[in-house]
Amino acid sequence: MFDKPSLFIRDLELVKNILVKDFQTFMDRRVLFEAKIDPLFGNTLPILKSQVWRHLRTKLTPVFISRKMKMMFYHLVTSCMELVECLEKATTDGKLSQYQ
Repeated sequence: MFDKPSLFIRDLELVKNILVKDFQTFMDRRVLFEAKIDPLFGNTLPILKSQVWRHLRTKLTPVFISRKMKMMFYHLVTSCMELVECLEKATTDGKLSQYQ
């Protein structure tokens, strides 16, 4: 990465424009993860390039509309509360003491 010029942007409005509004112009950025070596991070939306990125973005965009996000929030809160209850029960029973 040190053999090519880079630009580090700190202005939040400019970052928002690049990552949201003008993303199609800036979508082919430098690859940080190889999909063959690290399939988890190598196939994420910010890493993908050109046509693969466009195809995946058109599939994912309808998922993140505000109505669906609000519906998912309820399930997220419910799951988190169940996790907290489970952890509280496990710590009061002494089951997690072996990991400390």
